[in-house]
Amino acid sequence: MNEELKKSIHKAVKAQQKGCGCDFSIPELELERPSNAKFGDFSTNIAMKIGKQQKENPFTIAENLVKQIQAQKLKEIEKVEAVKPGFINLYLSNDCWLAVVR
Repeated sequence: MNEELKKSIHKAVKAQQKGCGCDFSIPELELERPSNAKFGDFSTNIAMKIGKQQKENPFTIAENLVKQIQAQKLKEIEKVEAVKPGFINLYLSNDCWLAVVR
């Protein structure tokens, strides 16, 4: 599951890069399991890394990446949200959790 989520986020970053006409190197993508469930099943700070590199607002970048991820309509993701200062929280669908358990 971790690799599938990373691919989805990477795809969103590439779309963001193309959409803004920016030529930035894509930072290493890290997915973490937050200790508090209110921050999702997985979380990434990729938008903060891009924001630092591009000297742009990381929250705005996170919001744009969330839109790109949502546009992919992945059945594994129930909800994705941008949270200040620039985190992206991902919540897995019940079907996804059931598939992991099986």
